[in-house]
Amino acid sequence: QYVTVTHYTNIYYGAFQNCVKIVGVTIELSDVGSIVNETETASINNGYLVGAYAFKNCTELSAVSFADVLTEIGDNAFVDCINLTQITIPVHVEKIGSCAFANTQKLRDINFNAEHCADFQEDDDVFLDAGIMQSGVTLTVGNAVRRLPAYFYRTSKESQLKEIKMVNVASASLAEIGRYAFCECEKLTSITLPGTITEIGQDAFYHTGYYNTQSNWRECALYYINSAYKYLLAFNNEIAQSTYVVLDDTLVIANAAFAQSTVLTDVTLPMSIVTVGADAFMNCAKLQSVTFRVNDLTKLSALTTIGAAAFKNCGALYSVRITGNVTSIGDQAFDGCRLLKTVYIDSEEISNSVSTESAAGYLCNHADKIYVQKDIALEKTGTYIRTRYTSSQGDVEDDYKIWTKK
Repeated sequence: QYVTVTHYTNIYYGAFQNCVKIVGVTIELSDVGSIVNETETASINNGYLVGAYAFKNCTELSAVSFADVLTEIGDNAFVDCINLTQITIPVHVEKIGSCAFANTQKLRDINFNAEHCADFQEDDDVFLDAGIMQSGVTLTVGNAVRRLPAYFYRTSKESQLKEIKMVNVASASLAEIGRYAFCECEKLTSITLPGTITEIGQDAFYHTGYYNTQSNWRECALYYINSAYKYLLAFNNEIAQSTYVVLDDTLVIANAAFAQSTVLTDVTLPMSIVTVGADAFMNCAKLQSVTFRVNDLTKLSALTTIGAAAFKNCGALYSVRITGNVTSIGDQAFDGCRLLKTVYIDSEEISNSVSTESAAGYLCNHADKIYVQKDIALEKTGTYIRTRYTSSQGDVEDDYKIWTKK
């Protein structure tokens, strides 16, 4: 049997549960219909919810089509639909419940088009055992998607199989991949990513097939490599040397990529770097310097973002230069850098933001001297610098105005 749900129709909690003869469902809702679960009418911002357990154990269901107005798919909505082979998540879906597609054993294709879907949680297991009777699952990410949710295909059951084998991102606007998105998906060997990504979550590709393929590593670092750009995804502290040079054309250092390294003392970045991710070098106790490959930092550096806690507790870091294009420094980025006595600031926006000791991620908290690019006007020099430091009219060195702690 094939079911078509049109407007003015409510689908209640468990509405089609155990309907083992249903082979296909089309949900065609206008903005006057609603789908409800056990306890509430779930018309959300003129959108709709497929309720919890709505199609649980519809064992012959092989096809599902949603209208674009759908905003939420409830817990266990399609659990145990063992013959479901393909799903398309429409553009306005904001939440997918736990185990929503668990045990869809013949799932082959996921088309993910949700522009602003909330992160999954660690134990949500949205796709637990999905595709275990196929040779692999292919995820295609739609053109308008900006963020791929955290824990997207990770399950909390260590013994369970993670069958996804290919991730193809067609999106021209994807900016973020959530933490642990594909962690431990051992069959995932093929990844296609656009050049628009500005954040890659912690361990997003940890112990995937891609991670475990030696040819994807360059010495002690794992990269995604395109002919025009690269992303640094992970770093292996166990085989690392004390110095590391990030490859040219690298745009992003993934969150926590170098965190907890016990050997790193010096890192050299290419001028192409746009984002140093959150926690990227956190607790690198021996890290003394992070430098760029050329000297003309003000004009050439592409760096715009230093993530939260990026250098937190780097107790040996003694000097830092904030290059001219930096517009954002996350909370606690330099917290605990007790030897960070010298700070160079080329960015007017960052200079202006230093209004307290914790501003700009505690950038100036331990500084004895702050070098502010001389073209930055006095009124664009943060109040914390102007009140806690002093600068004589002649204190200019190599294009910097020198502020010395009072």
